[in-house]
Amino acid sequence: MQAKILRTALLVGLLLSLSPPMEGAALSNASLQGTYFFVLQEIDPSVFFGFYFTTAQGTLTFDQNGNVAVKGQINRGGTVESLSATGTYNLASSGAVHVSLPDIPLSVDGDVSFDLNSLIASNVASGVLYSQEILLATKQLPLPISTAFLNGKYFLAERTVTASGGIPSQFENATGTISFDGQGNCAVALSSNRNGSLTPVNATGTYLMASDGGVLLNLPGRSTPVKLGFTPDGNMGVGATVQSQSSATHDLFAVTRANNSGLGNAALNGSYQVLVSTFSFSGSEGFSIAGGQADYTGDGKVSYQLLQNSMGVAGTGNGSSTVSVNADGTLQFSGVPNTPGSF
Repeated sequence: MQAKILRTALLVGLLLSLSPPMEGAALSNASLQGTYFFVLQEIDPSVFFGFYFTTAQGTLTFDQNGNVAVKGQINRGGTVESLSATGTYNLASSGAVHVSLPDIPLSVDGDVSFDLNSLIASNVASGVLYSQEILLATKQLPLPISTAFLNGKYFLAERTVTASGGIPSQFENATGTISFDGQGNCAVALSSNRNGSLTPVNATGTYLMASDGGVLLNLPGRSTPVKLGFTPDGNMGVGATVQSQSSATHDLFAVTRANNSGLGNAALNGSYQVLVSTFSFSGSEGFSIAGGQADYTGDGKVSYQLLQNSMGVAGTGNGSSTVSVNADGTLQFSGVPNTPGSF
């Protein structure tokens, strides 16, 4: 029987430009300062249960000297507790960043965006093949904020794993759009893949602004809100659900503002950081992850230089493909090296 593929929220929805913030500027630890909202998802194999899931969210505070403090909540295999720890980071002049938080434990590599408003990292380059770690962060919003901050259409991608006692009972990923009205209401139009069954989801929800600058998103079919952190310009948000009343839920959300200016393929030009995560089941079951650089040439062509961990087997994903930028800002990828299907 052919394996079904569930593609995660982070497939290519998180594309961070690797251009320097200004001509001649050299990035360093001093460039990364202030507080960022973060979400973390870690997947480890378990001898007894098959997988062990960890999800966390909260804040990362960088001190410009290579030290970082983390505060928030963490869900370790269904047990939710407070998180307070310290670690280190290193930001290279190219924008490459390494973050280490031994108390979690976490050790990931990735990149900051050209405006330093967001960060994407994973452990795919670490050589640790038995564990998969994904860290996403957005610069914290200045306070206060109101519901009017979110207004318009965004693209949404999410992955949710429901696991009880370490045993996964449901896998879901969904992609589509979410529209905010600036008054606390939203509407979603998604395509959902739940355990291999594709269904459309068209529904309404609500959102609230939390006192710490986060956004509490209430979606249909979910008993607890998803907490999102947006960049100060409102162009990108990441989130998760880490609450004791939903301890069986391990999810990851990414939203990006829609651009319907109709620029076509010419709008996607330059180097970007990409992260691809998949899950396959029936037959060969497991998670795979790939991360690295994608270079777009503005004519619908893209080349990849990726490191991959395919269910514990290290590899590379180097090659070329094509991408189409539609009038509404959506992207259609013909494929990513060594990753089945199109996106």
